Amino acid sequence: MAELVGHIRAKGYADRLFAFTSMHDLIIGLYPVLERDIEALHVMYDKGAAGYRLKYFATPTKQPEVERIYPKEIGLKKFDDFIGYLRW
Repeated sequence: MAELVGHIRAKGYADRLFAFTSMHDLIIGLYPVLERDIEALHVMYDKGAAGYRLKYFATPTKQPEVERIYPKEIGLKKFDDFIGYLRW
């Protein structure tokens, strides 16, 4: 996760995104006060799968609208793609 945080800072995302952590996830959104599962991107590093799990919650539901798992080698690029797709 430290690699992801460094990537977020290096790409300049930290200037426009807000985040907090849960037990296992980095939860990212557009607003300084985040509510769980409302317009938020949850990112977790899955050690077992050696990759990044991204879950996007567009509305206050229990199920993510989109969930993807990417190998570590392409995880940060796919994170960038996700941020672009969301227009964040």
